[in-house]
Amino acid sequence: MNKLLWKIYTIWFLRRILPLILIQVAVLIIVLKLLAGKIFLGKIIENASIASDSNIWEFAKYLLGAFLQTNIAVQIFIMLILSVGALILRDLGRAMFSYLKTFQK
Repeated sequence: MNKLLWKIYTIWFLRRILPLILIQVAVLIIVLKLLAGKIFLGKIIENASIASDSNIWEFAKYLLGAFLQTNIAVQIFIMLILSVGALILRDLGRAMFSYLKTFQK
């Protein structure tokens, strides 16, 4: 019985959830590629770590300041990226919850 449920869940995941996740990841990658020339995230994180001196609050303050000082178009793109990331995490959470629920009696 357990093998049958496993096969059913695998087929359901491959048909219903995986394509949605792949589309979301593809959109996120395209957006990140478009923004790669405008936003130097590695440099921002490097500068934030230097400025914060191992203090998490200073790190967050620096990142917030950097975000607020950018162009409005860049701010909108960042918010879109965060939104898509949140949707991907939500979908993964739902899939994991459904998966774990199949083993409960």
